[in-house]
Amino acid sequence: MKLQSMSAILLCVFASACSAEGADGLEPQDDATLRSRLEKPTTLVIDSAASLVAATAHTDQDGDAMPIEFSIVDGRVDLIAQPSGEIVVHEFELDLGDVTVSADFLPPNGLELRELKVRMDYPVVAEPEWSEDGTAASGDVMMSITADWSAVFNDNVYSLRSIVLPELLVHAHLALSGNTVLAQVSAVKSGTFWNWAGKFQMSDLVVEVDTLSD
Repeated sequence: MKLQSMSAILLCVFASACSAEGADGLEPQDDATLRSRLEKPTTLVIDSAASLVAATAHTDQDGDAMPIEFSIVDGRVDLIAQPSGEIVVHEFELDLGDVTVSADFLPPNGLELRELKVRMDYPVVAEPEWSEDGTAASGDVMMSITADWSAVFNDNVYSLRSIVLPELLVHAHLALSGNTVLAQVSAVKSGTFWNWAGKFQMSDLVVEVDTLSD
């Protein structure tokens, strides 16, 4: 009986020690840090109300310019953190609302832009700086971005040639709030990035996107 009792006591002590080891964080099982949270595939959705895509439109008339602010209808970012600390972005896309350029700015009929979508061309790998407590990360990454869109001519919608920005420097800051991943993404492209036969151009792209995990 004494041997059986001693064995039971030792078993309880061993079980308690194992539980204590897990509680000390030697074998973490939760998502207490941003890094551990992102080691699982994560989808971030766009907060449209807090995000902005803007550019400046120009015509062939000297000094004629019009700021354009594109509304963001939908969007997502898919990413995952590697054990090395790198973050792989597998998908980044934005669906933008329709835009109307008035006939006063672009005679004689103006321009109706439809089916606007901005997408990353291929996965990219970022090497962020992680905070000491593991709750935040920030860094820059070069992306190749393509914008697809269409325009209305004679009441018909026609696809326009895509705009490709092969080297767009994107800055991102990620943080963990509770179990929610928050990310702010920004990019600026100065100068003309699209020219339609010299009659209509767009320049000075600004992207400010807030996202959160769904």
